[in-house]
Amino acid sequence: MENNTGRALESIRGLIEYDRSQMREHDGYIGDSGKLLRLSDQKAEVALRYGIPIGMCSLHDDYHGSHKGEYNYTLVNSMEDIKRCRGLRMYEDRPSIYPYLPDPRKMLEYIEQIAELESAKTSAQAALHEPDIYDDEATAALRQQLIQRLDENLLSYFDDLLGNTRNHIPDMSPEIAAITGAHYYLAEIHNFHKSELEYLLQFRDPLAVVADKFEAAGMDDYSDIMWDIFDRQDALQGGYERMPDAGSTEALKQALFRRLDSNLSEYCEGLMDVDKRELIGMAGEIAAQYAVRDYLKDGYDFREGDAEYLLGFKHPLALVANQWPGTLDGFVDMSGVVQDILDDRDAHGSYLKADAPVAVPAEKEQLGKKTSVIEQIRQARENPQPHKDATGKGREPEL
Repeated sequence: MENNTGRALESIRGLIEYDRSQMREHDGYIGDSGKLLRLSDQKAEVALRYGIPIGMCSLHDDYHGSHKGEYNYTLVNSMEDIKRCRGLRMYEDRPSIYPYLPDPRKMLEYIEQIAELESAKTSAQAALHEPDIYDDEATAALRQQLIQRLDENLLSYFDDLLGNTRNHIPDMSPEIAAITGAHYYLAEIHNFHKSELEYLLQFRDPLAVVADKFEAAGMDDYSDIMWDIFDRQDALQGGYERMPDAGSTEALKQALFRRLDSNLSEYCEGLMDVDKRELIGMAGEIAAQYAVRDYLKDGYDFREGDAEYLLGFKHPLALVANQWPGTLDGFVDMSGVVQDILDDRDAHGSYLKADAPVAVPAEKEQLGKKTSVIEQIRQARENPQPHKDATGKGREPEL
């Protein structure tokens, strides 16, 4: 058996080497990042061992120069390279198969075949290997907690199913297939990241969260569906029952972080239409956008209500960045700077509220155009809402 497995693995390695020899030369950039085949760390490790080219794609496309509209793509040679890219905060969290191979999807099939062949061990060997899959004992404990809840969800589902008459059960076959398929995939196949476990454990029925997506997509490609579930995280607004106090503050922070990333991406897109000479003069403004996004995500200790307040605005990044100090040194209390900005809530009236319609100036309305993001940000900065006194009337802020 071991000899047959070894020969199969060597055959796959030969096929990989041939396909790699036909690979298009890498110039450091790719076009459409939406078509990338992204990998879990476990699959990335397999790809690296067998010489399958993988890399890390930047979060945002280039907005100027000869590679305008393209994404920076860095090929990696080790898991350490992947960790270093993640540490830079400018790359996606997951590595992906190099898109300019002759057939990237075939490479994904090779990875899955290798993983299946290498996992053909006795139960005792599999148990010994288990700790290597996860980052630490805490992650393994979260996985065990999720598996237990998934089992409870499955038993509860079948208990409810018995309450249906037998005539109705055939009509429910797609739903039953999705439930059982999701349970098997989550419990036996998917290699979880800690953040994914924490996300699913927010829900009383995480099995339904995944199964509903499987059923809606026809269960074509499990890995793509799982990526969509964790990337979009739309189950937070999908009516699924949450566990009591299951990280509600953390969920708000994660939603805010996604909006900050979206704000920055939209802001950078707006820069593409700015004249180069004007762009040079905007260096401080651009730097503030990045500094605020990074500090709020990685450095700020959120107080109760801070994340919820910022989520009330369509462009929370601009709200803080427009009041960001121009120069900072190591003695500045960054937390105090953010708190002062957030506490001055009377000055934020000119910022567009979330889900509010965008106001279009009359002269531009005639042309059928809407105000750009950069123009909205500048208008809010240049026309701050006046502070109000006890009577509610506007007054100039005291100096």
